Amino acid sequence: PYRADAPYMLQITGQPRLTVWAQDKYAAVGSRRAFINLLLARFASGDYEYTLRPAALTGAPEQHLDDFFFNTKSGYCSHYAMAMATALRAANIPANVVIGYQGGEWNSFGQYYRVRQSDAHAWVEAEIEPGLWLRLDPTQFVPSGARNFQRRQLLASNIENFFFLELEEISSPDEKTPTFIFLN
Repeated sequence: PYRADAPYMLQITGQPRLTVWAQDKYAAVGSRRAFINLLLARFASGDYEYTLRPAALTGAPEQHLDDFFFNTKSGYCSHYAMAMATALRAANIPANVVIGYQGGEWNSFGQYYRVRQSDAHAWVEAEIEPGLWLRLDPTQFVPSGARNFQRRQLLASNIENFFFLELEEISSPDEKTPTFIFLN
């Protein structure tokens, strides 16, 4: 986590099913951290698939994230980041989608990092308590998404190190679905 006075948005346009789902789930769990854990556990459940060739989303544009989150459950980093940020905002949790590059390859001969278009990535930053922001990468919790990330990208991003420090995996009742909890 880091302290910042970052600009953010709470406004939601469209996505009525995701908005109602997020508001209901947040009311049930009662805290920002618990709601974030719930979202990450949903992505980790095995029902979602990471792919660079997702099915076309159906319905009106203001329902595309609804279609992704509840129906197709198949997409790439931008799908997961937008769905997570939208759910957080619907729960009145300030959140931003960040788009940039994750990873790169060090060229020791030229003394530079080579960053390719394939290193492009999207993730979320959310305010977990007033002034305290957390970087979240929901794609890493999608089982097929985690397998598709190359080790060099994870190490270079430092996001992996953050999750090992801040989250602990606990066994779930079915022993197949990872469950994550925040450590204090």
